[in-house]
Amino acid sequence: MGSGGTGSGARRLSFSGIMAALAVAALALGRVLPTGQLAFAAAASLFTAATAARLGAAWGLGVWAAASAIALILLPGGGSGWLFALFFGYYPVVKLAAEKRRRAAEWGIKLLSFAVGAAAALAVSKALGITVSIPVLGELTTLGENAGAARVLIPSALAAAFVVFDIGYSKLLAFYTERISAKIFRDRG
Repeated sequence: MGSGGTGSGARRLSFSGIMAALAVAALALGRVLPTGQLAFAAAASLFTAATAARLGAAWGLGVWAAASAIALILLPGGGSGWLFALFFGYYPVVKLAAEKRRRAAEWGIKLLSFAVGAAAALAVSKALGITVSIPVLGELTTLGENAGAARVLIPSALAAAFVVFDIGYSKLLAFYTERISAKIFRDRG
């Protein structure tokens, strides 16, 4: 189906609805297992990625919006829902678009997206009193005035972790595209 897809509108809508439901299910697991909030938010984003890869960016963003809204309504106060809504959910669409650019621009876009998403997640969690199981992020808000090096090292470590995440995510997306999607959608339009 590529970007925009070739199947019927009903088929695209059904696929997107299923992907949104699976994303919400993954986010619900983050609610049940709070220490896995970050992991389940990242896992839920794979459903956005599958939709964007199969149907295009607009459908991927639709899955992100639907899953975010449903998760925030059905799973209030859940850190995984906010992490998905503020970063992980839309990141696959940003990633797919960024990877069409030159390498320097690609990483600039990805790192900017990460920085904005992390700042938004931190601000929302602080404003709403939501506990997100990312201990290092919480440390940024409690550092004293003499912690200049930590204020540089912690974001640098988070950026490095993000780069590792992105590389691993690329491998997961390649696996999905080459193995899973190719077999599931082999005979379908």
